[in-house]
Amino acid sequence: MNWKARRPRPFLRPALRPAVRPASRALPAILLSILAAVCPVLAGHRPAHALETGAIPYQGYQYSTDQATILSAPPAYLPDRTLDGVSLGVGALSSPSDLFLDEAEDLLAIADTGNNRVVLAWLSTGETEVLSTFDNDGLEDTLSAPSGVCIAEDGTLYVADTGNGRILSFDRSLALVREYGRPDTTLIGEKTEYKPLRVAVDRAGTLYVVGENLIEGIVEMTGDGTFTGFVGTNLVSPNLWELFWRAVATRRQREAMGLFVPVNFRSLDLAGDGFLMAVSQIENNLSGSAVKRLNPGGIDVIRTRTLPLIGDQGPLWVGSESGYSVFFDVAAAKDGIFYTVDNKRGRVFGYDQDGNLLFVFGQNGSQAGTFRSAVALDTRGDDVLVLDAGTALIQVFEPTVYGRLILDAVTSQQGSDFGQAAETWTQVRALNANLELAHVGIGKALMRERRYREAMASFLLGRDREGYSKAFKLHRRQVVSRIFPWFASAAAILVLLAVLLANRRRRRGAVPAGPGK
Repeated sequence: MNWKARRPRPFLRPALRPAVRPASRALPAILLSILAAVCPVLAGHRPAHALETGAIPYQGYQYSTDQATILSAPPAYLPDRTLDGVSLGVGALSSPSDLFLDEAEDLLAIADTGNNRVVLAWLSTGETEVLSTFDNDGLEDTLSAPSGVCIAEDGTLYVADTGNGRILSFDRSLALVREYGRPDTTLIGEKTEYKPLRVAVDRAGTLYVVGENLIEGIVEMTGDGTFTGFVGTNLVSPNLWELFWRAVATRRQREAMGLFVPVNFRSLDLAGDGFLMAVSQIENNLSGSAVKRLNPGGIDVIRTRTLPLIGDQGPLWVGSESGYSVFFDVAAAKDGIFYTVDNKRGRVFGYDQDGNLLFVFGQNGSQAGTFRSAVALDTRGDDVLVLDAGTALIQVFEPTVYGRLILDAVTSQQGSDFGQAAETWTQVRALNANLELAHVGIGKALMRERRYREAMASFLLGRDREGYSKAFKLHRRQVVSRIFPWFASAAAILVLLAVLLANRRRRRGAVPAGPGK
């Protein structure tokens, strides 16, 4: 590695920060925690997760396929530990806004916006590096409110230097490689201030930039900074009330009204297959989906059999905020799985490649596993790292037994190992019969085994109309193919008997000719 000399520091894994309790309750809680931790060790094993046997900081739930019913579900992820600037050895973070994990190097990059710097932390070794000032053509330059970071496959670090209106790239020694300023295009209005918020880079070195008030879409430019166009523009969707008032208003009133403008994207991430994941708000969005999976032509290829990807549809219980979820970030994981984080309620949603909801975890609050302002997330293997700008902490979540079974089932299904997928989905169903996707997964495996009647029952429980219709047609064909030989044989016998009977009657009715006639 040619990274700049780093300051080694033992990697700290601070314990979760529990809610403050009165002194009278603290001792029993501590004793119970010690017993829960020690007993498994004495027995020669440890629990699957520390919090699986204790209090869960949030409720697990699941939506039905038509999004009309909220169903209970076990927690798929639980908080494991927290990371902050102090434990990493770089001082307290201030209003951080983005993070990126390079799994090849186990390198975590954090956009420490309030401190005008980018923090680099190698999680395996505990080494850290801070980027705040750098040499720019012989002059000292500084970052200003950086709000986005990413690391390309070749190790190049890209920073969305929002306050300075530019994208910067640095090599492994943190030397400046290139500065990407305002795109050279008239498509961006002259009065629109260029403020890049997030950046992603593909294998070919193409840059994708999400910017504040860039309603035209995601900026696409080549590695040398040449602007090539916009990707995935959101279409506007005014409501009927707005259309009515614009129709009856006078010309002067219409001029005073605001224009129907598309919503801009909030964040983006590149999936392993090269598709671009992007999130935006759902209000005034004609697509009706807050998450897009864009192909090279900028077309959303997610075709869900349920409602569009919008997270929560409204309040789940008394005291929660009403309205749509507000996705601030998206993280593409393996096997087509992706995660989104809802800043409004502090929830993380996990989806499969087809946009089917796998699980939901997290919520706003002040105890471990909850957030004040969740703004970004990324994955480290099956773990999920969520950045909380309100507390300047990174919370690391690990999958529970239930969550890991779902991930394994999706992996088997994506790898066309349908037998193993069915076995895993069956285990998932034993833990949560409300998960309709488990019934659908079992139904697909039964289809491959030509057990169409049983598949129909599974698809019915999973509310998969398309799967049920296909299974029904194949079952009908299977039944017909089974009874047709018998039917044909019976028909042939009946026809033969009819012919023989007709011939016999004909012989009886025939009068033999007499002599001389």
